[in-house]
Amino acid sequence: MNYEQAKKRAEEWYKEHLKRIELCKKVSDKVAAALPEDWNIDIEDISFHLSIWKGSIRSKKEVDSGEFKLVCKLIERAFPNLKLERYAYVNDDGRLVFLKAYDYLREESGSIEIEVIIYNPKLMPNCKIEWKTETVRRAVVSDECLGIGGK
Repeated sequence: MNYEQAKKRAEEWYKEHLKRIELCKKVSDKVAAALPEDWNIDIEDISFHLSIWKGSIRSKKEVDSGEFKLVCKLIERAFPNLKLERYAYVNDDGRLVFLKAYDYLREESGSIEIEVIIYNPKLMPNCKIEWKTETVRRAVVSDECLGIGGK
């Protein structure tokens, strides 16, 4: 039985997890005071990411999308080695559902994902949404390869 080894690993993971939570707090402390009104910050302690968000996916109330740009710039200024990757989710009706930006902050104490999300963003004046059809090539693996089919 490897009880002692498992216990030692758990203690090491615990210490590592605490370091990552502290890193989340460090980021939060740097940006929280400068966030626009009604923005929220959550530390997710399973996969260690810091979520900074505004609005609700269930609400129909539009949120100023200019704030998304402001919050992203705020974070990138606070952590110059961070370059948030931005994308948008648009439903089939052409309505912008949310904007999201994320990156991984890596420091000696560990790494965390930082994400910024704004739900139901109001389109900025020059914002255009176009649909583009792309061809995707993907591998389809037989059941035999996966050990499912056959004899």
